[in-house]
Order: sequence, then C-alpha cells, then structure tokens
Amino acid sequence: QSTQSTWDTLMEAKANQYDLICIGAGSGGLACARKAAKLGKKVALIEAKKIGGTCVNLGCVPKKVIYTATTIYEDIDVGVDMGLLVEKKGVAWKVLKQKRDAYLKKLNDIYTNNCKKDGVEYIMGCLLYTS
Repeated sequence: QSTQSTWDTLMEAKANQYDLICIGAGSGGLACARKAAKLGKKVALIEAKKIGGTCVNLGCVPKKVIYTATTIYEDIDVGVDMGLLVEKKGVAWKVLKQKRDAYLKKLNDIYTNNCKKDGVEYIMGCLLYTS
C-alpha cells in the first residue's frame, strides 16, 4: 500500500471521530468550533496557516497596529500646537514590526489556548474533499 493511500485511510478514520470539522481558523471557524465544543460536540479545527486566519495574521490587525502607531506619531504635531514639549524623531520601523509581530503571536497563543481549554482539536494542515 502506498504512503498516500495509508495517509488517506488514516485521515478518513480520524475524520469519523468528529461531530464537526471546521475548515479555517479565522473568526468564523474559531467561533463555530468553540461553540460546538462547549455544547459537547467533538470538534476539529483545520487551518493551513496560522490560527486566527487572514484578518488577524495578514490583514486587519497588522494594518491597524501600524496605522495606530503612525497616527499617534502624526498627532504629535497637534500636541505641539497645544503646548506639549515633544519632538518628532522618526519611526523605528524595525521595533514597530517586532512589536506588531509580538502582538500577533500573543493573539495566536490566546486562540490556541482557548481551543485547548474548550476541547477543540486544532490541526495545522489542508483539507481536501475527495467525495
């Protein structure tokens, strides 16, 4: 028997262990998986990349972190106009990126821990429908 067919057989047997398999660990998949698990269902949550999905890892959240930091930087001018004695010295982009990445990791860890706490099995991988 080939390695692929052995893997397929193993995964098919494993899939039959669940009441629900959620595909994608973004906000919708996480909410669905955790709610079902809290209702007593055996749940798997499958994600090809990082838990949290596109919004948390690549889109909304990273953009908002950068936007917020740069908006605060721009607002320094308003503070100076109002009498604050501060000086704009630039943006340490490397530090800002490190802080952003650390914040995203914190969110990923929170989601992972919440899944564990609720009894959701998180599987990093891809799901392929064969029939």
